[in-house]
This record gives sequence, structure tokens and C-alpha cells, in this order.
Amino acid sequence: MKRIMILGIAVLMAVTTAAPAFAAKPESGPITPDFIYADGELYGTILKGSLPYNGKNKSFDQLFMVPDQQPVAEAAPGKGYNGGRWLPTPVDKTMTFPEGHMITSAAELMYAESMGWVTVGSPNTGAAFLCPLIPNH
Repeated sequence: MKRIMILGIAVLMAVTTAAPAFAAKPESGPITPDFIYADGELYGTILKGSLPYNGKNKSFDQLFMVPDQQPVAEAAPGKGYNGGRWLPTPVDKTMTFPEGHMITSAAELMYAESMGWVTVGSPNTGAAFLCPLIPNH
């Protein structure tokens, strides 16, 4: 289980840093369970490959790359979810971030930002990718 999560993290990080290299040939990977937080729940996912950015942020959701934990999705399956089309968005923790605290939703991330615990960067439109969320039930 831990090996699958490590593999999933490595694949996701490769996509977010080198998405243009994947643009010509979308890939499919194994389902990675318990990988992305959305609305306080852990979701599984499957990496489908990179996507071209169409210039419309509303066609994508942000995937917040919080250090030392699973990424946090802006949206979960349901109303307002864009089917797993993501723009990776960097998050930096500040010196005041509470030790051991986990962020598990976009609302918690916005709260942490308002408290000065994190700084949220701009979405990386050059690294858009498709990675749908799979409920764990």
C-alpha cells in the first residue's frame, strides 16, 4: 500500500513538473488509493496524462500541492467539479504553520492562508493534467 502511494506521488510530481513531455501521449496508470484530499475526504485517483491549457481557468480545478502531505483538491465529484482536470498550484508553509496539522479541504487551505500559515502560489497552467478522483467506498 505504501509502495503504491509512493509510486503515485512520484508519477503525480513528474506530471506536474514535466507535463509538456506527456502532451503527445496520454498515459494511464494504476489506481492510487487514498491519495488526494477533497472536502475532508481522501480520494483515490488514476493518472490519465497531461492536458493542453485552453486559457479558461473555469475548465480546471486547482490541485494544491501542500508540502509534507497529500495534495488538496479545490473540488470533489459533484457540483462544480471539472472531472479531474487539474492545474497544480504550489503551497508554501510559513514558520507559523501548526506542527502536525493536516489540510484536508480547500476551505481549510483558505483558512490557513487567512491565518498566515501558508502562502498559495499561482496555478501552473503549463502543467495541466487529467487525474479523476475515485471515491473510496
